[in-house]
Amino acid sequence: MPLVAASDRRAYYRVKVRIPLRHRRVRPDDLDALRVEIRTPRPEAEGVDPDLAVRLRMLEQKLDLVLSYLDDRLPAPLGPADVRGVELSGAGMRFEAKDAGEEGQYELVEFQLPSDAAGSIRAIGRVVGRFDPASPGAEPEVAIQFDTIDEEDREAIVRFSNEVQRLDLRARSAEREKG
Repeated sequence: MPLVAASDRRAYYRVKVRIPLRHRRVRPDDLDALRVEIRTPRPEAEGVDPDLAVRLRMLEQKLDLVLSYLDDRLPAPLGPADVRGVELSGAGMRFEAKDAGEEGQYELVEFQLPSDAAGSIRAIGRVVGRFDPASPGAEPEVAIQFDTIDEEDREAIVRFSNEVQRLDLRARSAEREKG
């Protein structure tokens, strides 16, 4: 007899974290172009020295910040003002969003993992659920399933989730030993 019902099994471990995140609805006529952009290999995937690739991405982030100060039409890089609670896994995410699309629509999400100094992750997700606010004063939540994501980014999410899970299990074990 299985310990976990089939409906409760998940492909990836989910973690609750606070990370910088932005999202916007994707218009149907922009969907294909965004998918191509996200699937385009990064320089480090094409044989460039990984250390150099990380430094180039960090330089790109700094240039984006400077350009956003010079031109109000450009979005600022992710920062402390973008931090929000997120439930994250390799398959998708759930977060507070009063302005997210309806079920079946697509959202472009951009976020940064605490362990990823190399830059932000961009993905397209299909809205699979909308939820009423968890508490008074909170925003409604939206759940998205990743539709298009660079596989290296998905692997970074899985590594991050596994690390959080490992630390959580270690803390629980320590508490049991004390109590």
